[in-house]
Amino acid sequence: MDDNIIGKQFGSLTVLRKSSEAGSRQRYECACTCGNNKTYLRCHIVSGAVKSCGCGKRTSIGLRSKTHGHARPGNLSPTFTTWMSLKARCKNPNNNMYKHYGARGITVCDRWNSSFEAFLSDMGEKPPGCSIDRIDNNLGYSPDNCKWSTATEQANNRRSNKLVTAFGVTASIADWSRRFGVDQNNISARLRSKKWSQEDAVSKPATTPEDLSGMTFGSWVVIESLGGRYWMCRCGCGTEKQVHANNLKSGRSKSCQSCGVRKTRERLHGTVTSSFQSRKGKHSTRSW
Repeated sequence: MDDNIIGKQFGSLTVLRKSSEAGSRQRYECACTCGNNKTYLRCHIVSGAVKSCGCGKRTSIGLRSKTHGHARPGNLSPTFTTWMSLKARCKNPNNNMYKHYGARGITVCDRWNSSFEAFLSDMGEKPPGCSIDRIDNNLGYSPDNCKWSTATEQANNRRSNKLVTAFGVTASIADWSRRFGVDQNNISARLRSKKWSQEDAVSKPATTPEDLSGMTFGSWVVIESLGGRYWMCRCGCGTEKQVHANNLKSGRSKSCQSCGVRKTRERLHGTVTSSFQSRKGKHSTRSW
Protein backbone atom coordinates (compact mmCIF):
# COMPACT_ATOMS: atom_id res chain seq x y z
CA MET A 1 0.00 0.00 0.00
CA ASP A 2 1.03 3.57 -0.54
CA ASP A 3 0.50 4.45 3.13
CA ASN A 4 2.86 1.81 4.51
CA ILE A 5 5.56 4.43 5.22
CA ILE A 6 3.32 6.52 7.53
CA GLY A 7 4.76 6.56 11.04
CA LYS A 8 8.18 5.40 9.91
CA GLN A 9 11.39 7.39 10.35
CA PHE A 10 13.84 8.17 7.58
CA GLY A 11 16.91 10.02 8.83
CA SER A 12 15.63 12.92 10.88
CA LEU A 13 12.18 12.78 9.25
CA THR A 14 9.10 10.99 10.57
CA VAL A 15 6.31 10.47 8.05
CA LEU A 16 3.02 11.90 9.42
CA ARG A 17 0.42 11.64 6.68
CA LYS A 18 -0.20 11.64 2.95
CA SER A 19 -0.31 15.14 1.56
CA SER A 20 -3.46 16.53 -0.02
CA GLU A 21 -1.43 18.58 -2.50
CA ALA A 22 -2.53 18.14 -6.09
CA GLY A 23 -0.26 16.29 -8.48
CA SER A 24 0.36 12.90 -10.04
CA ARG A 25 3.26 12.05 -7.73
CA GLN A 26 2.74 10.93 -4.12
CA ARG A 27 3.75 13.42 -1.44
CA TYR A 28 3.92 13.00 2.32
CA GLU A 29 4.07 15.47 5.18
CA CYS A 30 7.00 14.78 7.48
CA ALA A 31 8.13 16.06 10.88
CA CYS A 32 11.85 16.78 11.36
CA THR A 33 13.56 16.26 14.72
CA CYS A 34 14.25 20.00 14.82
CA GLY A 35 10.48 20.66 14.93
CA ASN A 36 9.88 21.74 11.32
CA ASN A 37 7.21 20.09 9.16
CA LYS A 38 7.70 19.84 5.40
CA THR A 39 6.22 17.90 2.47
CA TYR A 40 8.36 15.64 0.26
CA LEU A 41 7.93 13.23 -2.63
CA ARG A 42 7.58 9.61 -1.51
CA CYS A 43 10.43 8.49 -3.78
CA HIS A 44 12.80 11.05 -2.21
CA ILE A 45 11.91 9.96 1.32
CA VAL A 46 12.34 6.23 0.67
CA SER A 47 15.54 6.59 -1.39
CA GLY A 48 17.23 8.80 1.22
CA ALA A 49 17.50 11.77 -1.11
CA VAL A 50 16.11 13.83 1.77
CA LYS A 51 17.04 13.08 5.36
CA SER A 52 16.08 16.29 7.13
CA CYS A 53 14.38 19.60 6.53
CA GLY A 54 17.79 21.11 5.82
CA CYS A 55 18.81 21.67 9.42
CA GLY A 56 21.47 18.96 9.13
CA LYS A 57 23.14 20.81 6.29
CA ARG A 58 23.02 24.08 8.20
CA THR A 59 24.51 22.39 11.25
CA SER A 60 27.31 20.89 9.17
CA ILE A 61 28.17 24.27 7.64
CA GLY A 62 28.01 25.88 11.05
CA LEU A 63 30.41 23.35 12.53
CA ARG A 64 32.87 23.88 9.68
CA SER A 65 32.69 27.63 10.15
CA LYS A 66 33.33 27.35 13.87
CA THR A 67 36.23 24.94 13.29
CA HIS A 68 38.34 27.01 10.89
CA GLY A 69 36.30 30.10 9.99
CA HIS A 70 36.94 29.74 6.23
CA ALA A 71 33.52 28.46 5.13
CA ARG A 72 30.98 30.93 6.46
CA PRO A 73 27.84 30.90 4.29
CA GLY A 74 28.20 33.60 1.63
CA ASN A 75 31.73 34.45 2.73
CA LEU A 76 34.14 31.70 1.66
CA SER A 77 37.80 32.55 2.19
CA PRO A 78 40.28 32.59 -0.77
CA THR A 79 42.01 29.55 0.75
CA PHE A 80 38.78 27.56 0.98
CA THR A 81 37.82 28.58 -2.57
CA THR A 82 41.21 27.39 -3.85
CA TRP A 83 40.72 24.03 -2.13
CA MET A 84 37.26 23.56 -3.66
CA SER A 85 38.46 24.66 -7.11
CA LEU A 86 41.43 22.29 -7.29
CA LYS A 87 39.18 19.38 -6.34
CA ALA A 88 36.58 20.36 -8.94
CA ARG A 89 39.04 20.58 -11.84
CA CYS A 90 40.53 17.21 -10.93
CA LYS A 91 37.33 15.27 -10.19
CA ASN A 92 34.40 16.88 -12.02
CA PRO A 93 34.25 16.10 -15.78
CA ASN A 94 31.77 18.98 -16.17
CA ASN A 95 34.32 21.52 -14.94
CA ASN A 96 35.66 23.60 -17.85
CA MET A 97 39.26 23.00 -16.67
CA TYR A 98 38.89 19.23 -16.21
CA LYS A 99 40.52 18.49 -19.59
CA HIS A 100 43.75 20.12 -18.35
CA TYR A 101 43.75 18.35 -14.98
CA GLY A 102 41.58 15.31 -14.25
CA ALA A 103 41.65 14.16 -17.87
CA ARG A 104 45.47 14.31 -17.77
CA GLY A 105 45.58 12.14 -14.66
CA ILE A 106 46.16 15.00 -12.20
CA THR A 107 44.68 14.00 -8.83
CA VAL A 108 44.26 15.34 -5.30
CA CYS A 109 45.95 13.36 -2.52
CA ASP A 110 43.61 11.53 -0.09
CA ARG A 111 44.66 13.75 2.81
CA TRP A 112 43.55 16.94 1.05
CA ASN A 113 40.61 15.41 -0.77
CA SER A 114 38.87 14.49 2.48
CA SER A 115 39.83 17.43 4.69
CA PHE A 116 40.13 21.17 4.23
CA GLU A 117 41.71 21.35 7.69
CA ALA A 118 44.55 19.12 6.43
CA PHE A 119 45.01 21.34 3.37
CA LEU A 120 45.07 24.45 5.57
CA SER A 121 47.56 22.86 7.97
CA ASP A 122 49.94 21.88 5.15
CA MET A 123 49.71 25.02 2.98
CA GLY A 124 48.72 27.79 5.38
CA GLU A 125 46.45 30.63 4.29
CA LYS A 126 46.65 31.84 0.69
CA PRO A 127 49.00 34.87 0.49
CA PRO A 128 47.71 37.94 -1.39
CA GLY A 129 48.58 37.88 -5.09
CA CYS A 130 49.41 34.17 -5.08
CA SER A 131 47.78 30.97 -6.28
CA ILE A 132 48.51 27.30 -5.73
CA ASP A 133 51.30 25.97 -7.94
CA ARG A 134 52.39 22.38 -8.63
CA ILE A 135 56.18 22.07 -8.64
CA ASP A 136 56.05 19.14 -11.09
CA ASN A 137 53.22 19.72 -13.57
CA ASN A 138 52.96 16.01 -14.27
CA LEU A 139 52.12 15.20 -10.65
CA GLY A 140 49.00 15.93 -8.63
CA TYR A 141 48.10 18.14 -5.69
CA SER A 142 49.88 17.05 -2.51
CA PRO A 143 51.96 18.66 0.28
CA ASP A 144 55.23 17.60 -1.37
CA ASN A 145 54.34 18.98 -4.82
CA CYS A 146 52.57 22.26 -4.07
CA LYS A 147 53.45 25.80 -3.01
CA TRP A 148 51.92 29.27 -3.15
CA SER A 149 53.39 31.19 -6.12
CA THR A 150 53.08 34.61 -7.72
CA ALA A 151 51.94 34.95 -11.35
CA THR A 152 55.57 35.27 -12.50
CA GLU A 153 56.62 32.14 -10.63
CA GLN A 154 53.65 30.26 -12.08
CA ALA A 155 54.59 31.35 -15.61
CA ASN A 156 58.05 29.88 -15.11
CA ASN A 157 56.49 26.56 -14.21
CA ARG A 158 54.22 26.18 -17.25
CA ARG A 159 54.73 23.09 -19.37
CA SER A 160 55.44 25.37 -22.35
CA ASN A 161 58.27 27.20 -20.54
CA LYS A 162 61.34 25.11 -21.31
CA LEU A 163 64.18 24.82 -18.81
CA VAL A 164 67.66 25.52 -20.14
CA THR A 165 70.96 24.67 -18.45
CA ALA A 166 73.75 27.16 -19.15
CA PHE A 167 76.81 28.25 -17.16
CA GLY A 168 76.04 25.42 -14.72
CA VAL A 169 72.62 26.89 -13.87
CA THR A 170 69.20 25.54 -14.85
CA ALA A 171 66.52 28.19 -15.33
CA SER A 172 63.51 28.91 -17.51
CA ILE A 173 63.78 30.77 -20.80
CA ALA A 174 61.89 33.64 -19.15
CA ASP A 175 64.50 33.83 -16.40
CA TRP A 176 67.41 33.79 -18.87
CA SER A 177 65.67 36.52 -20.89
CA ARG A 178 65.40 38.77 -17.85
CA ARG A 179 68.98 38.04 -16.82
CA PHE A 180 70.68 38.89 -20.15
CA GLY A 181 68.03 41.02 -21.86
CA VAL A 182 67.68 38.65 -24.82
CA ASP A 183 64.17 38.29 -26.23
CA GLN A 184 62.50 34.97 -25.27
CA ASN A 185 61.52 34.29 -28.89
CA ASN A 186 65.15 34.71 -29.97
CA ILE A 187 66.33 32.27 -27.30
CA SER A 188 63.73 29.71 -28.35
CA ALA A 189 64.58 30.08 -32.05
CA ARG A 190 68.31 29.68 -31.35
CA LEU A 191 67.74 26.52 -29.33
CA ARG A 192 65.52 25.04 -32.05
CA SER A 193 68.14 25.71 -34.74
CA LYS A 194 70.71 23.62 -32.79
CA LYS A 195 73.46 25.86 -34.20
CA TRP A 196 73.96 27.68 -30.90
CA SER A 197 75.49 26.53 -27.66
CA GLN A 198 73.20 26.81 -24.62
CA GLU A 199 75.36 29.62 -23.23
CA ASP A 200 75.37 31.69 -26.46
CA ALA A 201 71.66 31.10 -27.03
CA VAL A 202 70.65 32.65 -23.72
CA SER A 203 73.28 35.38 -23.41
CA LYS A 204 74.47 36.66 -26.81
CA PRO A 205 72.86 39.99 -27.76
CA ALA A 206 70.84 40.09 -30.96
CA THR A 207 72.57 41.55 -33.99
CA THR A 208 71.94 45.28 -34.31
CA PRO A 209 69.37 45.66 -37.11
CA GLU A 210 70.14 47.70 -40.21
CA ASP A 211 68.99 51.32 -39.96
CA LEU A 212 66.14 51.75 -42.48
CA SER A 213 65.14 55.26 -41.39
CA GLY A 214 64.22 57.49 -44.36
CA MET A 215 64.42 54.66 -46.89
CA THR A 216 61.60 54.03 -49.40
CA PHE A 217 60.11 50.62 -50.18
CA GLY A 218 57.31 50.80 -52.73
CA SER A 219 54.86 53.36 -51.33
CA TRP A 220 56.32 53.06 -47.83
CA VAL A 221 58.67 55.64 -46.34
CA VAL A 222 60.34 54.41 -43.15
CA ILE A 223 59.90 56.87 -40.26
CA GLU A 224 61.49 55.28 -37.18
CA SER A 225 62.42 52.02 -35.46
CA LEU A 226 59.93 50.44 -33.05
CA GLY A 227 62.54 48.12 -31.60
CA GLY A 228 63.50 44.67 -32.78
CA ARG A 229 62.74 44.21 -36.48
CA TYR A 230 59.67 46.43 -36.70
CA TRP A 231 59.58 49.91 -38.25
CA MET A 232 56.95 52.63 -38.32
CA CYS A 233 56.24 53.46 -41.96
CA ARG A 234 54.10 56.04 -43.80
CA CYS A 235 52.30 55.06 -46.98
CA GLY A 236 51.93 57.44 -49.91
CA CYS A 237 48.27 57.92 -48.93
CA GLY A 238 49.31 59.11 -45.45
CA THR A 239 48.49 55.94 -43.53
CA GLU A 240 51.04 54.98 -40.86
CA LYS A 241 51.61 51.37 -39.86
CA GLN A 242 54.29 49.15 -38.32
CA VAL A 243 55.94 46.81 -40.83
CA HIS A 244 58.51 44.05 -40.32
CA ALA A 245 61.92 44.74 -41.88
CA ASN A 246 61.88 41.44 -43.77
CA ASN A 247 58.56 42.35 -45.45
CA LEU A 248 59.93 45.73 -46.53
CA LYS A 249 63.21 44.41 -47.92
CA SER A 250 61.67 41.40 -49.66
CA GLY A 251 58.92 43.46 -51.28
CA ARG A 252 56.11 41.48 -49.64
CA SER A 253 54.75 44.76 -48.31
CA LYS A 254 54.74 47.74 -50.71
CA SER A 255 51.85 49.83 -49.39
CA CYS A 256 49.05 49.89 -46.85
CA GLN A 257 46.14 47.53 -47.37
CA SER A 258 43.79 50.26 -48.63
CA CYS A 259 46.22 51.34 -51.34
CA GLY A 260 46.90 47.74 -52.28
CA VAL A 261 43.19 47.04 -52.73
CA ARG A 262 42.72 50.24 -54.76
CA LYS A 263 45.63 49.44 -57.06
CA THR A 264 44.32 45.92 -57.58
CA ARG A 265 40.91 47.28 -58.54
CA GLU A 266 42.47 49.81 -60.93
CA ARG A 267 44.55 47.09 -62.51
CA LEU A 268 41.53 44.82 -62.96
CA HIS A 269 39.46 47.71 -64.29
CA GLY A 270 42.19 48.54 -66.81
CA THR A 271 42.34 44.94 -67.96
CA VAL A 272 38.57 44.77 -68.44
CA THR A 273 38.49 48.14 -70.27
CA SER A 274 41.32 47.08 -72.58
CA SER A 275 39.59 43.81 -73.34
CA PHE A 276 36.31 45.60 -74.06
CA GLN A 277 37.97 48.10 -76.42
CA SER A 278 39.77 45.29 -78.20
CA ARG A 279 36.48 43.49 -78.80
CA LYS A 280 34.82 46.70 -79.96
CA GLY A 281 37.58 47.26 -82.50
CA LYS A 282 37.12 43.79 -83.91
CA HIS A 283 33.36 44.30 -84.29
CA SER A 284 33.80 47.68 -86.01
CA THR A 285 36.08 46.22 -88.71
CA ARG A 286 33.77 43.32 -89.51
CA SER A 287 32.24 43.49 -93.03
CA TRP A 288 28.53 42.88 -93.47
